[in-house]
Amino acid sequence: MLARIKAVAQRYRIAIFVVALTVFLGGVGFAINEAAIDPDKVNPWIFLALLLGPTPMNIALNALLLRYAADALGQTLRFMPALRITVIATASNMLPLPGAYFVRTYALAPNADAASLKRAATINLLVIKQSITLAVLVFAISVSDLFPLRYTIPAILTAAVVLALIALMWRRYGFRWRNFAITVAVQVAMISGEVIRIALAFFALGAHIELRQAAAISIAGIMSSVAAIVPGGVGIRELGAAGIALLIGVIPELAFAATALNWIAALLVLAAANSAITWHATRRKTDKTAL
Repeated sequence: MLARIKAVAQRYRIAIFVVALTVFLGGVGFAINEAAIDPDKVNPWIFLALLLGPTPMNIALNALLLRYAADALGQTLRFMPALRITVIATASNMLPLPGAYFVRTYALAPNADAASLKRAATINLLVIKQSITLAVLVFAISVSDLFPLRYTIPAILTAAVVLALIALMWRRYGFRWRNFAITVAVQVAMISGEVIRIALAFFALGAHIELRQAAAISIAGIMSSVAAIVPGGVGIRELGAAGIALLIGVIPELAFAATALNWIAALLVLAAANSAITWHATRRKTDKTAL
């Protein structure tokens, strides 16, 4: 059943993307109108800080995550090649194409044989499960003072138990504890970076937000990244942020607009990184041809 749903989703992926993009653009317009946001008054310096600070850092951390996933498979992957693969993978996730998961899997299986692809897919799935579990854990902790403890404590404990089970799965598949610990540390840093990005996006719009609120809203971006049906999670991320905002006392329209601004910043950085990689590859090819 799930395979059939996935096949249908892949078949109509472009149509789904068009609908999601329409929701995104319509939502941005509605949010600007309802929250009385003046696009001309967006603080350019804070937006620049968002562009040059945590957004490139997130891409670099993603590359580091890929590098240690390769290390778990007994491969040596330098940081710069990992960075190039990460940029390409993220770009493929932003467009109506197969997502970053497939790019990463084939990058971790250079021989492309069945056994290598299976192990690469396994390590990728473990990393995705870790990301989701950590996102749930951070969300439960960030809203712990807003909901009764009978709800938040079981959620925190469940996430912690699931994370421990994932660690055991690493050993079961023959991967080292060290790689599990490093990938978790990198993912925690990525979540922290996402929190800073959301906070900066709010500040750029002239709005105030507490760190715990930014932490809760940032989970929408992390969770949408695994929603492969919609390229780049566009629309899903912003709607999720607006829904979370209702739970934590933040204006939903502001959350939608700030999350959209964060996504636009990521798109600009990604476009610049892709251009740099393409230029570098073209230059190397030209130099080799000249020789």
